[in-house]
Amino acid sequence: MQLSPAEQAAMVLDGEAIRLGDSIVSVATAIAVDHRIGALPFAPEQHVTLSHSLAAWLHGLGAYPRWLDMIVQDHQRHGIPRDARVRVRRHRLDLAEDTEVRSGVRLTSPLRTALHLITDHECDREALTSAMLLAGGPDVLLDALRCAPRLQPLIRERGLSRLRSGQPLVTL
Repeated sequence: MQLSPAEQAAMVLDGEAIRLGDSIVSVATAIAVDHRIGALPFAPEQHVTLSHSLAAWLHGLGAYPRWLDMIVQDHQRHGIPRDARVRVRRHRLDLAEDTEVRSGVRLTSPLRTALHLITDHECDREALTSAMLLAGGPDVLLDALRCAPRLQPLIRERGLSRLRSGQPLVTL
């Protein structure tokens, strides 16, 4: 079935598809990290770290996000993409420990991404499931929450509470 350019544009805007070169691909079938990074609606600069649900999607363990989350180092504001879905987060990161570079783009490591998801105020069952998968299981995530540096006590407690009471979409 051939889609019109307007239908393709609508699918991309709705987050159902991503652009790969001259064509579009369903977000569910973009498996390779390189394809996912290449399909971003912007080119992240070096001082930007992609995080939260966007990083989970790039790692292959989350749905394509409604918000495109990023962390900006050293409070730099230039180079932030002009996309209505971009959300700049404030977190302190140890770049060597908390991030990795994939295809020239910096994103939070799987464990740091899991910590961001589980402590976020928008954490739902899908985010909880992604966090557990990214961390390698609920026990690993629990240990990481208990001993993670740079986590404020109230945020740490929010994550622990969610982990104790939350119901993931799948049982791990």
